[in-house]
Amino acid sequence: MILRLDPAAASMAPQLPFTAHSVAWRTSASRLGLVVACLMGVAGNAHAQAGSAEQQGEGVEVAEASDSGAASNQDLVITGSRITGFSSPTPVTAVSSEQLALTGKYSVQQLQEDIPALIPNQATQMVSSPPGGSTFNLRGLGAQRTLLLVDGRRMAPTSPEGTTDVNILPVSLIQRVEIVTGGASAAYGSDAVAGAVNLFLKKDFQGVEAYGQLGLTSRGDSFERVGSLTWGDDFSGGRGHFVLAGSVFYSDGVSDQSSRKWGQHEWAQFANPLYVAGSNNGQPRLILTPNTRHSQMSYGGVIVAGPLRGTQFGPGGTPIPFNYGQYVGAVFMVGGDGSTFSPTGNLTPDIDRRSLYGRADYDLTDTVKLWVEGLYSRSHQRTDITPNYDSGSLTIQRDNAFLPDSIRQAMINNNITSFRFGRATLEQGFNIADSIYDVKRYAAGVEGSIGSNWRWSAYYQYADNKYNYRIFNNRIQSRWLAAIDAVLDPATGTIKCRSTLTNPNNGCVPANVFGPNSISQSAVDYITGTMQLLQTQTQHDAAFNIEGTLLKNWAGDVHLAFGGEYRRDATEGTVDATSAARDWRVLNPQPLSGAQSVREGYVETLVPLLADLPFARSLDLNAALRYTDYTISGGVTTWKIGLNYVLNDAVRVRATRSRDIRAPNINELFQSQGSNPGQIIDPLTNQNISTNWSSGGNPDLVPEKADSWTAGVVLSPGFLPGLQLSIDYYDISISGAISLLAAQQVVDGCYILKQTNLCSGVTRDPVSNAITSVAAVRFNADEVKTQGLDIEVAYRTGLTNISENWNGNISFRLLGTYVGKLATTSSGVTIDRAGQVQGGGAPHWRVNLNTIYRDGPLTLNTQLRWVQGGKRDATFVEGIDINDNRVGGRFYVNTSADYDLNDVFAVFLKVDNLFDNDPPVTTNGVAAPQTATSPYYDVLGRRYAAGVRARF
Repeated sequence: MILRLDPAAASMAPQLPFTAHSVAWRTSASRLGLVVACLMGVAGNAHAQAGSAEQQGEGVEVAEASDSGAASNQDLVITGSRITGFSSPTPVTAVSSEQLALTGKYSVQQLQEDIPALIPNQATQMVSSPPGGSTFNLRGLGAQRTLLLVDGRRMAPTSPEGTTDVNILPVSLIQRVEIVTGGASAAYGSDAVAGAVNLFLKKDFQGVEAYGQLGLTSRGDSFERVGSLTWGDDFSGGRGHFVLAGSVFYSDGVSDQSSRKWGQHEWAQFANPLYVAGSNNGQPRLILTPNTRHSQMSYGGVIVAGPLRGTQFGPGGTPIPFNYGQYVGAVFMVGGDGSTFSPTGNLTPDIDRRSLYGRADYDLTDTVKLWVEGLYSRSHQRTDITPNYDSGSLTIQRDNAFLPDSIRQAMINNNITSFRFGRATLEQGFNIADSIYDVKRYAAGVEGSIGSNWRWSAYYQYADNKYNYRIFNNRIQSRWLAAIDAVLDPATGTIKCRSTLTNPNNGCVPANVFGPNSISQSAVDYITGTMQLLQTQTQHDAAFNIEGTLLKNWAGDVHLAFGGEYRRDATEGTVDATSAARDWRVLNPQPLSGAQSVREGYVETLVPLLADLPFARSLDLNAALRYTDYTISGGVTTWKIGLNYVLNDAVRVRATRSRDIRAPNINELFQSQGSNPGQIIDPLTNQNISTNWSSGGNPDLVPEKADSWTAGVVLSPGFLPGLQLSIDYYDISISGAISLLAAQQVVDGCYILKQTNLCSGVTRDPVSNAITSVAAVRFNADEVKTQGLDIEVAYRTGLTNISENWNGNISFRLLGTYVGKLATTSSGVTIDRAGQVQGGGAPHWRVNLNTIYRDGPLTLNTQLRWVQGGKRDATFVEGIDINDNRVGGRFYVNTSADYDLNDVFAVFLKVDNLFDNDPPVTTNGVAAPQTATSPYYDVLGRRYAAGVRARF
């Protein structure tokens, strides 16, 4: 990545005194890594969804091959349907508990690195999302469009965004994870537009299993402690069974990106002050550059306008010159004396998580089972955001009591009564974002059979999830403005707030803003406080399902499944008084209250059409229909029709067409407008400006509808037993997609992309025409469309099949996803962000290759992970919109070794990001820019972990 400007412009602008570090070798290594991975997959002929498969209720676990390397001929049974016992036409990716253990995964969130169809996400320092929270996001379509299930039952939201933190479940309890990578609303209900993730738990676990792990990075930070204990046994002579599981996870996090060399260069993306629209002067509109400083802030304060511009205040308030750098804009510049928050950008938050799960079942009769279960999880996350600051937005009066006499005299000499002033106020400390989830989930149900062909089940579950979000050291704006307006009391000669002269009991404490560390602790205590949002989300969910053989036709058994569900979601949010008055510097959430009920019923069938013919071993038709009625959004119908064609043992073809829906959740409907300060670029002036932006709900939202196609082939060539290859095409078109844009996207959409429906969200001053606020309200966009391919290849064999002198067995599994389109259309304007690796886009290619070698007690695992590079922003033209719009790819190697000491104890070691590859520069343009914001690349670097497992 080389920073480039048009050579023709060199004589018209100061020479940029820097270049970005080149990543050409990394890109080459990434390409080489993909070639190696593919060659290994082809040479090893890995298999997709292969191996012996054991039917387990709604799905199966992909088991490892036997030591001899022989592959089972049993058909693979996968989920994606309410009918068990057949191969679904909907593609499914499965991960077993054994695979989780081999890779040392201690949180469900970490699975997202292993499944290319999932977009990694974990909030770090965003004030609009809970720090440390992680959700499943299939296809880059948003977590709200991925349905999270546990044993086929949906999980209630845990966050204000209406999403569920996937880390609340003890990983030790997970039997397998199945990801339905296609529309699944007809089978599972609303929200499964992109697909569904189904976590199956170890309900039949026997014995005691303990697990402990310690880990840290090669820099000695991000120290992690993980522990879990699982106990299961029978009671009442085997008629009953219980399982108890608990887990704890602690991480110290990494709060300063400057702890990494790549994070020490103070990168930022900002408006180029030398750009003149339509002038063809060779200057790009935006500059991506290191060595950025704030142009209108310093740690002791700086005068930013008027005759005294360029005067800053050093220790003791002494006026000294402020040295400006190059490319001086309204927020940033290159070099100079300004402040910078870049080194403090966060990598990972501090996390303290505990989970407890219990389940018991009892056979009431030979055909009826009763079960109950409960889950409690408490997750506490903390991260710092930025100090309180003012980028040239303060006004200082000439009679300010703390103003140095020389400056006061200069103001008199220049006949000015006030000046604009900017300051990074470190005395008030960093804003600390602190969130606590308290999740409670209780469920009870019965299940049984009628005869040999019919099964039924019914359950009720209740979720009570509390969310406590606080920002410590937040600044009360009205108090701050009163405190800095300090004057001499004419009656006593003491320094007081001007407001105190007319309201003696207001408690205002004057603040001296001239010079670093000049504000007293008493003033800090008066100015700062704790913002708080308390939100409770409850869900009542009751459902029944019946499934069995309806009749027998010429090709086999016709299966039928049907059922119904009632669900009521409610949320109640309260805020502190300062938030209600919108007086905090950061966030200002508003009270929230709302509820919605839904009733739905479905029917699904499997009809065999052909069987045991020379040209068709089988041909099955799978169809489903669901009607859903929301009390607010109204009624909608979803459906699915699919074909599963098995030519012979080597070839299977599958295709599915579905209509899926997602109704707006309570938060999207009722969330009140909060507000945040931030920096945006005004497209009319190409100037960075500080403004307030707000986001909230919209009660006029309507359900979005998706039309989905999937079609693929599964190959199991007979010349190499154990090999399977699957290739699936997907096409998802969402009409009326519920969207929420960032503030910059709103103004760019209005003024650059001509999306006129967004212009109502931009408010300008009627006199100066400056942007005063941006409202990023949720709305129904015209269309969101994505297309691509999923590739899965795997192979397993005993090494004795290659050479009689070799021991053990080896298996390969390659997962790859190609995103060909990820486009949003609004006001007739389409933006395709496929190939964009930050800001809501997705790389074209992501590929993972896992290789596992087993020999007796020893297991070795190597994972090769490749992320293709791409564009920073798909709407940018390099050299015109930005000087460098390219982001390099990365190739990662993770390794682990597992050794069974005996029948009870096993130890393991693992190293992630073995070659310590740095992330590419994908910075943002806020006042505290993070250098690496893309979720696709590793930011921690090389990490080590060691642990022990015991099974009794």
